[in-house]
Amino acid sequence: MASITVMLMIIPIIAITILTAQITNEIDLSTSTSITAPRELLFRCPSLIAAEYEVTVLNSVSALIAGCAYITYSSSILIQQSYLMWFGSKEERGQDCYNPNLEYFRYNCLTKDLVLYKDTIEGLMYLRLYQDDYNKTGTPDYKCALYEAINGNRTSFRFAISPNTTCKGLIDVLYPPRDMLFSDSNPGAVLLSFNRKNVDNVDYERYRRQALPYKIDGNGGNGSVTNTTTTNINKN
Repeated sequence: MASITVMLMIIPIIAITILTAQITNEIDLSTSTSITAPRELLFRCPSLIAAEYEVTVLNSVSALIAGCAYITYSSSILIQQSYLMWFGSKEERGQDCYNPNLEYFRYNCLTKDLVLYKDTIEGLMYLRLYQDDYNKTGTPDYKCALYEAINGNRTSFRFAISPNTTCKGLIDVLYPPRDMLFSDSNPGAVLLSFNRKNVDNVDYERYRRQALPYKIDGNGGNGSVTNTTTTNINKN
C-alpha cells in the first residue's frame, strides 16, 4: 500500500492537451521512421464514457495493483471531466469504488489551455500532469503521458506516464521491445490500464445523460489543464 500511495502521489492525473501549434491533423505513426504503432493511437483529447472502470497500474517498483475508477462529467465551465480512482494492494484488490479501505485519488480536468514546448513530443497525443504540490506551491511540475485507445468503443484505454517532463520513450512503455521490460528503458514510468465494467442499459443511459454530448471529448478535443487533489475518503 505504501509503494502504490507514494507512486500515485508523485504522478497526479489528468491534464490533457495537444501540441496545437505544430499539429493540425492527426499523424499516422506508421509513417514514422523510428516507431511503428500497432492498434489505434489517438492524437486528441480522449473521448471517454462516464462510467465505472476497473483499473490496474504497473510500474518499476510495485506489482500489478487492482483498482476502481469512475469517470464523470459536469456542466461546469471550469471543470468538465473528473476522474475518481481507488487503489488497493494485492490483498485488497480494490474492485469496489468508494471502498474506505482503499487509497482515493480525484483528478479534475479543467478547460484552461496550455502553451507547450516544441521539443516535448513529435506528433503523439499526450497529457501534461501536475504534481500534487501544485496547489501548495503555485508552481506546476509537469509530466508527460501518452494515451492509447485499445478499441473503437472507448471501453478500454491506457495511459503511459513519464517520471518527468520528457515524452521520450513512452511508446516503449505502451509496447516494450522484445525481451525487455519498459522499466528497463524508462525507469520510473507508469502504465495505467482502464476497462469499463459491464452495466445494464438503464445504467448506461444514465451515464450518458451525465456526460453531456458536447463535453464527451473534454475541451472539445482542444486540450485542457488538470488540477489534482488526493485524499482519503469514507463513503457517506
